[in-house]
Amino acid sequence: MSMNLSGLISSAIRYIGRGDALPVNTQLDNHSAITLYLENAKCIHAMTIDDTPVIWSVICEYKRVDTRSISESLLSVMNNYSPFFHFGQPALVNIDGNIELRATFSLLALKNEETMAAAINDYALVMENIFKIYNIN
Repeated sequence: MSMNLSGLISSAIRYIGRGDALPVNTQLDNHSAITLYLENAKCIHAMTIDDTPVIWSVICEYKRVDTRSISESLLSVMNNYSPFFHFGQPALVNIDGNIELRATFSLLALKNEETMAAAINDYALVMENIFKIYNIN
């Protein structure tokens, strides 16, 4: 599937009035990761990998917390279905010693700037709730 993910994300971010979250003086393209800068130095990354549009954030180091002690809280956040991602996503994964929140966009999310904005918002809400559970400011 060929798409202009960088253009769609840029339009979506401007649509919700958060152009400040986009990199300054940088031309976004579809060949590298797109990073959205949120408050408190939190970032959301997006990229097309093997024709699959992916969104992810680094939450913390894997060894930072005992996930078993917070599993009930995590499950309540992670079990909220969003039509903008494939079933079971976003999901927490261990990547290179870090816990990352990852998801692949559904076709609905890729429809237009409004649905992409809603998808990014859904993702950001899950991410913020996870940061709260992990007690990361």
